[in-house]
Amino acid sequence: MTAQSYFLNIPLEERKTVKYLICEMYKPYINYVKRFFPNCIAIVDSFHVIQLILSKIRQYIRQMLKRYQERDRKALEQKNYKTSSNHKTIRESREVVYLRRYDYFLLKNHDDIDFTAGWRKSKRGEHYYFYSLVYEQRFLTLDNHFTKIWIKSSVLIRNLILPCSERLPALSRRFVLTSSTLSRIFQKLIERILMK
Repeated sequence: MTAQSYFLNIPLEERKTVKYLICEMYKPYINYVKRFFPNCIAIVDSFHVIQLILSKIRQYIRQMLKRYQERDRKALEQKNYKTSSNHKTIRESREVVYLRRYDYFLLKNHDDIDFTAGWRKSKRGEHYYFYSLVYEQRFLTLDNHFTKIWIKSSVLIRNLILPCSERLPALSRRFVLTSSTLSRIFQKLIERILMK
């Protein structure tokens, strides 16, 4: 049975009573709303909204990582020039290490991060004292936007994981899906929310 035949088997009067249809950001699913549910509003499910938010944050972190790596590469070239050396590799800077290891401060649910201080063991077997709050603060200072992203994405994601019955009206006002350019518009909306 195709999706079209399935939806057409539902009486039109019953389909007219549907207020919301939660779906992925896949255009054919959104078109089901237009075609089969005339009084319905399509809403992107929270999983895919959160997935999009996290992918945008990862993309921004990668941009910052490349910026710091380029800065370090230029510093190595400058050092080689001044010392008439030909070093090919450079030790990763503190910023690069933080962006590689501690991106979870932006990506993870804050409630799931262990903030207890204590001694930890590195992959090389060295012991070091780790206090998450200090590392989080250092990570957030690597870029002016990180704190804004952290606050706004936390609020947005927390609102998206409320029980469905509480969030449907609010989501329908925020994420009404009617345009054929939905994905592009929605991504710009997320970028604006995170970067303001």
